Amino acid sequence: MLKLTKKADYALMAMKHLADHAQAGTGSASAKDVADSFGIPPEALAKILQRLVRAGLLLSHHGTHGGYRLARAAHTISAFEVIQAIDGHCLSRLVSRFVENVARVIVATFANPAQGE
Repeated sequence: MLKLTKKADYALMAMKHLADHAQAGTGSASAKDVADSFGIPPEALAKILQRLVRAGLLLSHHGTHGGYRLARAAHTISAFEVIQAIDGHCLSRLVSRFVENVARVIVATFANPAQGE
């Protein structure tokens, strides 16, 4: 089972919230609006949202009617992209471990073929 970091979890919640805003046609949402909706610490969420902006998943607008909105249609953004933007270093380690485990299984299978074949 894959356990997400708290930051990745918050990022996915924020993206869902912004996708709902886009679908409802209400445009962007402020970081405070997202934080309040999910009880996320605003300072932590602000950093997460900026990472998502740098990754090209969100757009940010300053000013009175500013906030964040999806950079493209929600159906084109995968959970993997969001997690990679937040926890890319952890994700690559997880994938590396998975590949190593698969390689071990393959080697063990060929090194110890089933008896009786």
